[in-house]
Order: sequence, then structure tokens, then C-alpha cells
Amino acid sequence: MDIGDYAFFLKIILLGCQSSGKSNILLRYTDGVFEEKELTYNYDFKIKDKVLQEKLMKLQIWDTSTIYRNYFKSAHGFAIIIDLTNPDSFHSALYWKKELDNYFSGKTPEIILIGNKADLENQRFFTFEEAKKRADSLEMFYIEVSAKTNWNIEKSFEILIRNILHRISNKAS
Repeated sequence: MDIGDYAFFLKIILLGCQSSGKSNILLRYTDGVFEEKELTYNYDFKIKDKVLQEKLMKLQIWDTSTIYRNYFKSAHGFAIIIDLTNPDSFHSALYWKKELDNYFSGKTPEIILIGNKADLENQRFFTFEEAKKRADSLEMFYIEVSAKTNWNIEKSFEILIRNILHRISNKAS
């Protein structure tokens, strides 16, 4: 397909602490697979074609072991991933939210907070309510997922994409 065939080309960046599951979320969403062992890929991004709201779009989803601020420049949206089994995970989320707010000077693109590893119910450090309250305080939408079981993976990206499209349509009007 030619790039002209797409209604939108969207760049999305996954952020979060090490071992939060960013790579597995990306692999689950783009390729439908889950790797049990810890992943440390060196690729920059994966591409996925997506039809949403009767519009064909090309998604470029970034997941790198090291994110540099210059990657932020042309991004339409961000997903900050937290590990629900890691008590320090919210520190990373707070760090990335501040980085984004500073970089974009208050005009930050869409950001959602994704709590991964929801399938590990007995190992959680945060209830849904606690995590949602923290997300609300950071002005982010919150959703829980499990990359392992594929629970809410598609839904989390659809929410982010819909929010991005809503923001784009508001800018156009």
C-alpha cells in the first residue's frame, strides 16, 4: 500500500521502567505473540495497519531500550506502561509524565497509563482503584492489561488511537 492510501499515519511511543512489559505489549498488539522470557530487543519500532472509525491508518509504535527526547518530536501519543507487580513502577510513570510535560511545554499529546501484568493478581502492589486515582492525579486515562493473556491489549491501543483522532479532529475545526 502507498502511504497516500492511509487516512492517518500515527506515531506512538511506549514508555516505562525496565521489565514493565513494553516489548511484550508491542509484540502482542502487532504480532499476536507473547514471549515468556524477558525481552530486550534493539529494534526501534514496529508497524501495524489498523482500521478504526472506518479509517485506514498506519501505526508506527516505538519501543526501544533507550528513549531519547528527540524521539518525542513527531509523536501523536504515548502509552506509559507500569508493572502492577513492581512497587517502584509509579516512580517511572511520574518521571515520564514530567519529561513529556516539560518537553511539550504543557501541550502534551495524548497519554494513557497502562497497568500491565493484571493476570498476576496475587502479586499486585496496586489495586485498580489506587492506580486509577494516581492516573487521574496525573491527568491520564488508566487501563489495565495482560500482555500474557492478551486481555485488554487491543482495547488499550484503541482508546489511545481514538483519543489521538479526537484531538486531531478538534485541531482541524
